Amino acid sequence: MPHHWERLAQLDPLFVTLAEPDKKGGGWDPHAFLQTGRDQIADTFARLDTLGVELPGNRAALDFGCGPGRLTQALAERFDAAHGVDVAPSMLRIANELNEQGEKCRFHLNERPDLALFEDASFDFVYTSKVLFHIPPKRQVGFIHEFLRVLRPGGVAAFELSVFSPQPTRRMRFYQRYRNVRRRLINRQNQYFMMRALGFRPQWLYRTFGLRPMMRMYTVDESRIRRELAACGAEFLALDEEPRGLRTNATWIVRRPGSAPA
Repeated sequence: MPHHWERLAQLDPLFVTLAEPDKKGGGWDPHAFLQTGRDQIADTFARLDTLGVELPGNRAALDFGCGPGRLTQALAERFDAAHGVDVAPSMLRIANELNEQGEKCRFHLNERPDLALFEDASFDFVYTSKVLFHIPPKRQVGFIHEFLRVLRPGGVAAFELSVFSPQPTRRMRFYQRYRNVRRRLINRQNQYFMMRALGFRPQWLYRTFGLRPMMRMYTVDESRIRRELAACGAEFLALDEEPRGLRTNATWIVRRPGSAPA
């Protein structure tokens, strides 16, 4: 998994982080890219306001799967320190190059299936967007447990998953099976690996044909996540769903119970 994301980071780091159709091939202006992070974090905190959610403090926030740091920098404008973690060294190098927040932003390489580099109760807020659904479900669950562990009492985590959408008709079930078979038999990923085997360089394949390693996607069952959150003792605050065809992107907002020490 880490090497997969490092290959993507070396091809087009800003686009693979935020894949707007007209930004492919280095089309992102760095300032506009960072502004999307500010806008997204502003929307997230507006949502927390509507829920009446207060954080235990503004000492530290964690951006899980930070990529080039667009959300980490936005969090640094609201917290004394913002920590970003990622599996791709190239992403972290770019995050440091783009960093406008100085020492308030700290970036960490983490290839482990946990967050052992952070102590218990280290953060007031944990945030991750468009990251967990690229990780196999078992590890998604493991990281959710870790989010709750590193939160301070009263701290909040907001994380996005992709959950199964119900298939109400036989036609839709057939279409889903057909689409999965078609993806296995005829897809651009096969072309990519075939041409790589012939010796073509990844950068040339991307520039010439738009071929690159596939971003893997994994869905999880909503009931499983609810069970895991209950096992962690998490307080459920909200579930915001966004239908995406045959699946649904779901942002979970939860709190670690307890009061922050005075």
